[in-house]
Amino acid sequence: MVPASVKTVPCLYTCTPDFHFIIDRHPTMDRVLVASPCSGHGFKHSAAIGECLAQWVVEGKTSMDLSSFSLRRFGASQA
Repeated sequence: MVPASVKTVPCLYTCTPDFHFIIDRHPTMDRVLVASPCSGHGFKHSAAIGECLAQWVVEGKTSMDLSSFSLRRFGASQA
């Protein structure tokens, strides 16, 4: 006898329009960083993303070029 499923739940997977991360300052709140590693894809990169965010918060910049993850690629303007 095969047990019946009690409950199923879909896996919600978020993506940006270009399927890449968002790592940037908030466009209108300079003290807020936005980091959206996009579900499971970002998990593989979580150590590097975490290190970059920590550097950004502590030193005001990162050792890696994060410009390809900017909100500006979607037309968002920086304040």
